Amino acid sequence: MAHALQGGQSSLDLPTFLSIGNGSLGGKGRSLGFFNSVLLRNGIPSLLDEFNVRVRVPRTLVLTTSVFSDFLEEHNLLEKALTETQDDKVIEMFMQYSLPKNVLSFLSSFLDSIKGPLAVRSSSLFEDAYEKPFAGVYKTFLIPNNEDDLAPRLLHLQKYILFIYGSTYLQEAKKYAQGSGKRMEEERMAVLVQELVGFNDKGLFRPSFSGVMKSYDLYAKENENPKDGVCFVAPGFGGTVVDGGPALQFNPRNPQQLQSGKSLSAECLSLRLAQKVSSAPTSSSSSFSFKTVSPPDLGNQEITFEKVHIANTVYPSLHDVYMRFFDNSIESQGRGRKEEADEEEEFEGMDVHGNIIDYSSFESNMEIEQPVKDSRKEPQKTRLIDVIQKSLFRLPSIFSLMLGVGQRAMANPVEIEFAVNLPQRETDPAEVVILQIRPMNTIIAENILLKQDALPPNDKSILWSAKSLGHGRFKNICDIVFIDPDTFDTDQTPLIAKQVGEITEPLNLSRKPYILIGPGRWGTASVKTGIPVTWSQIAGVSCLVETEIGNKSYEPSQGSHFFQNLTSFGVGLVSVNLQENEGFINYEYLKSHNPTSQKGCVRHIVIDPFELVMDSVSGCGVVLKPGHEYHSIVGQVTSFLDLNGPMWA
Repeated sequence: MAHALQGGQSSLDLPTFLSIGNGSLGGKGRSLGFFNSVLLRNGIPSLLDEFNVRVRVPRTLVLTTSVFSDFLEEHNLLEKALTETQDDKVIEMFMQYSLPKNVLSFLSSFLDSIKGPLAVRSSSLFEDAYEKPFAGVYKTFLIPNNEDDLAPRLLHLQKYILFIYGSTYLQEAKKYAQGSGKRMEEERMAVLVQELVGFNDKGLFRPSFSGVMKSYDLYAKENENPKDGVCFVAPGFGGTVVDGGPALQFNPRNPQQLQSGKSLSAECLSLRLAQKVSSAPTSSSSSFSFKTVSPPDLGNQEITFEKVHIANTVYPSLHDVYMRFFDNSIESQGRGRKEEADEEEEFEGMDVHGNIIDYSSFESNMEIEQPVKDSRKEPQKTRLIDVIQKSLFRLPSIFSLMLGVGQRAMANPVEIEFAVNLPQRETDPAEVVILQIRPMNTIIAENILLKQDALPPNDKSILWSAKSLGHGRFKNICDIVFIDPDTFDTDQTPLIAKQVGEITEPLNLSRKPYILIGPGRWGTASVKTGIPVTWSQIAGVSCLVETEIGNKSYEPSQGSHFFQNLTSFGVGLVSVNLQENEGFINYEYLKSHNPTSQKGCVRHIVIDPFELVMDSVSGCGVVLKPGHEYHSIVGQVTSFLDLNGPMWA
């Protein structure tokens, strides 16, 4: 899976995936190393050579969990980190030390072999677990790594690694562990240092486009097969894919029919390279030319707190990240919540894998460069939509192949994070680089529920519907926010949206899950067809329920921006039409509880813990009254078992 580096190795070619130490690779490292071996063992790269496409994983160095454990033991940090309640002190506790000399030596050799942008990513034991993964709890950092001198590159890399080490014991991680029944004493952190996939575009480093693909589409439309999977792509580093910005969504087996994003402009995230560059880095090699390099003497050097630019805005340096990380005024929840700024907007969001990442962005058209025969000419611009719909380099088919291989290898539906480099010259291959693979944790044994012949009776339900999107079984929800249909006024929907936001804000900040029930479409741009809330107003919602307005019903929300947030964050969407007897809502039960807060027709009630169940196979969604556990649902076990069969049969 990973080639372990040993002391004394001199110049040699090594595999793509390297590790330091004899511990675990962590969640991300383990799954990516496994998939790399699956690709090679099945000859996938050779198979795709004839299509002039290179499929690979990025060159990666993993500091295994044993390096982390040794670091904790050497500096006696475990007990201190577990008991410290102030996040800034936890980070300072780790960043005051240096990594061992042998680790710095390996990092120096790694940096000598790759002079170009890197991603430094957490890979803890709890991340990407099949059950209750720590997705989005820890941070990912991007660093330019193209200064001529090795010393500052090594210093920056070490500091980011130590920051990730310290983030293991921040309050958010501790609370997450407590809520998921895990013991922080057992958590150990590996760190992935990966080449950043992309090319130098006039001083900006970026891939052509990036995205995420899933082998099972939990939100498939009626005329689509959910087993075809779904892809989301955006230009550059693709951060907009999960931050709610524009992205192209399509079925990889039927890319001509886009599900969203037909006419978009999007944020093209690019990393500004340092000014003094000996050569323009371009990621393409699938192996290392590795030689032993002695680490430079770092002495008492401090990181210069200069900002590294992305495009025409500002990329936060380590100091900026460090200071902003503890600034409560930012209130960043990792879902694209933006910091107040005078001119440029810097914000913290998530990468397509759900990991918190810091970047800034700028607006550009969704255009990418197409190869030209004469390399001396300027590349012709083409739209991302054309790359997908015209199946350039058979990319949609290759995406489908990757999903099928991953699903079979993991014996479970998967989601894959990836980046694509289109060739800058006609003779160059296109590159599909697999950045991460993980099981779709919503479709695992715990959530494969047994068949029941009928939906639950009304007297045991708060609501139910046979028209729902999403999948999973969610317990211990206590909060419901609903709009009283008797006092709802269609002429007041902008005001109602504001009132909804005021009531849900404390729920979002405290990360308390809740159900939101209202007439028409949530997040609609038309004030006459629903409640025009923004995503930030309801970012903590577990399930949206949409009802008819008067005697008129509307199709479920499918907007390119708002709907993509539902799919990205696994939010359920339930449609109920009481006029047509399509579903049920027990308003009498809801109104029988005194509201905790109320603004106009918007009520917030808190009741005993209840259960939400959604089944993507049958399309049924149920919210049960407290005290009623729903052990079964309409979907059959067998309907999930065939997910492990061929996708392209």
